[in-house]
Amino acid sequence: MRAQTILAIIGGLVALVAIVLIGGYVYLTTLDANDFRAEIAAAASAATGRAVTLGGPLVLEVSGTPRIVAENVSVANAPWGSRPAMAHI
Repeated sequence: MRAQTILAIIGGLVALVAIVLIGGYVYLTTLDANDFRAEIAAAASAATGRAVTLGGPLVLEVSGTPRIVAENVSVANAPWGSRPAMAHI
């Protein structure tokens, strides 16, 4: 292969990767985490073994470490507990 052909292929691959990364970033920044409120609460409940309630807004932060920021989160107490909520964050 000629050097020009190899450089064109490498340039095309770099452009393709850039388009995928930019498209993924745009998709994530326009995504509303509140649309997944029920799934997030169900996953948190399954992980903790307690009912989890998400009372406040959910915000998806896209950065080096993507995260979902939640406010007004309650985790139910055990049936034998003295209060209804084990934690309110």
